[in-house]
Amino acid sequence: KMTKNTTNLTFNSKCYNVRGLNAKVKRAKCLDLLRRKNVDVAFIQETHLKAEDTSCFQNKRYKVVASDCWSSNSRGTVILTKRSLGLEIEKTNEGTSGCIAYLCTSIYGKKIALVSVYAPTVFDPLFFPELTKELLSLLDYELIVGGDMNTVCDPNLDKSTLSVSHTQRAASAALN
Repeated sequence: KMTKNTTNLTFNSKCYNVRGLNAKVKRAKCLDLLRRKNVDVAFIQETHLKAEDTSCFQNKRYKVVASDCWSSNSRGTVILTKRSLGLEIEKTNEGTSGCIAYLCTSIYGKKIALVSVYAPTVFDPLFFPELTKELLSLLDYELIVGGDMNTVCDPNLDKSTLSVSHTQRAASAALN
C-alpha cells in the first residue's frame, strides 16, 4: 500500500511487456499476477488492444487510468492502478501512437506523473525526441517512468551477442 513517511512516498510498481491482451484468459492471468505481487501501479506495454477494448483489462481491484492504443492489434500501452488508491486524476494523454500513456495526479501533496512507454521495435529517429518533448511538458510533476524502450544504453555492455546492427546503435545513441 502507498505509505508516506517524512521524506519518501512508497508504492509497489511493476512494468510488463505482455505481447498482447486480446485473450480473456491472458487478461485474467495478468490481473491475478498483479494481485499476487501486490502491485499498486502497473505499466503495461504491447497490449495490442484497441481503444474501445481497454476497459476489458480491469476488474474489481484494478482499473485502467491511462492508455495509448494504435489503430491495429499491435503496440499499445496502459497504466493500471489499484482502485483502492483513489487517485484524483488531474490529466491524462489521449494518444494514438500506441507508445506513450501518462497520468498526472497529486499524492500526499506531491505532483506526480506516471508515464508508460513502449518504443517502436523498429528504430524510429523521431520517437525519442517526441518522448523527450512529451516528458518536458510534464515539468511541474515528478516523473515515474516505466516501459519497454526496445534498445539498450550500451550495446557492447548490455547485449550478449557481439554483432550490433546499425539500427541498434542508432537507437542506443538516441536513448543516451
